[in-house]
Amino acid sequence: PVAHPDDVVARVVELMLATGQGRIPVTDPATGRLVGLLARKDLLRIHAGTSRAEEERQAYFPAGRRG
Repeated sequence: PVAHPDDVVARVVELMLATGQGRIPVTDPATGRLVGLLARKDLLRIHAGTSRAEEERQAYFPAGRRG
């Protein structure tokens, strides 16, 4: 299994889970040339960054005020 540079992260996660692979090569779809490698560690780093951003996000409605 391979991923392409324009694939979304969820697709790569699904590939890893379906195949049991810890690393997925990223290839140029036009040439098949290897352009990178995604590892579980990379995906965990992305997940940690988005989780941290969500925790730090300010509430849309301040406490006690709704719509």
